[in-house]
Amino acid sequence: MTHGLVIGKFLPLHRGHVHLLEAAAAECERVSVIVCDAGWHDLSPELRGKWIGESLPSAHVAVVDQDAVGLGDDDSEGWASATRKALGSAPDVVFSSEDYGPVFSHYLGARHVMVDRNRENVPIRAADVRADPLANLDAMPPHVRSHFVKRVCVIGAESTGKSTLATDLAENLDAVVVPEFGRFYTEAMPDPSRYRWGSDDFSAIARTQASFEDDAARWSGPVLVCDTNPFVTSVFREAYLGVANPALSEWTRRRRYDLFLLCDLRTPFEQDGTGLRHNGVIRERMQKDYTAYAAAQAGPLVTLQGDRQTRLRAATSAVLDLLR
Repeated sequence: MTHGLVIGKFLPLHRGHVHLLEAAAAECERVSVIVCDAGWHDLSPELRGKWIGESLPSAHVAVVDQDAVGLGDDDSEGWASATRKALGSAPDVVFSSEDYGPVFSHYLGARHVMVDRNRENVPIRAADVRADPLANLDAMPPHVRSHFVKRVCVIGAESTGKSTLATDLAENLDAVVVPEFGRFYTEAMPDPSRYRWGSDDFSAIARTQASFEDDAARWSGPVLVCDTNPFVTSVFREAYLGVANPALSEWTRRRRYDLFLLCDLRTPFEQDGTGLRHNGVIRERMQKDYTAYAAAQAGPLVTLQGDRQTRLRAATSAVLDLLR
């Protein structure tokens, strides 16, 4: 069985790397990938390994921490020794697009295949992508691109103008908006006011909302506007069923957003066509839950007040600040 190797930092994985992986897979029955890690790398080796696995599921991925073993970038002999240790044996073929490849292969006793050295097939440099990921989204495969797209979440209690703001903001920024799936789910019912809601309904809504966001992030950018998010579904579950689901709440809290836009509660309440919107004490409690949740997340929180245009200007300014 021919064993091929691709080695690199993959900071981040881009289409040139994928071309390299595919070249190795086309020639070899078995492909290993070594992810080089060091203290200054801001993308974890686990994340980079996951990206590689999505691009080439059959690949065996190993990590070499060059700081831990005292390796410099130009120490081909040292890297060859570390490679044998990480893989258990030397590969038969090394695939690279860099000048280090022939020397590194020599110390491994392996054949070397140079792939697109002059980047004529895939004109991409990792340093350029790393320096400005948002300007180079098209250089990355979709599952990597989604990591860098800035997710802006519009949140707030019922009838606070979230959908209006999300739509206006996306249009103003020429961005993609992910609509609130729970609204579609409810409006599809023959008689929403008489439906007996169950735990499975809210789990399905939350999972689908998350899937919508994640799929959209794979092709949108640099900004993705999210009209509510799965955490909102967990709060609705508690309001409708009278009991929280800790597992659902915890899962939704772990999802990452880069900016939260909180719509102010003082927006006059209006009932929608389903007749299910909550007002009064429940609406106020929801707003407190959303405020506390957004404030506890890593991304900044901006509270929006005033009329429609005032909110839109403030939201647009917050997103532009995020992109600077």
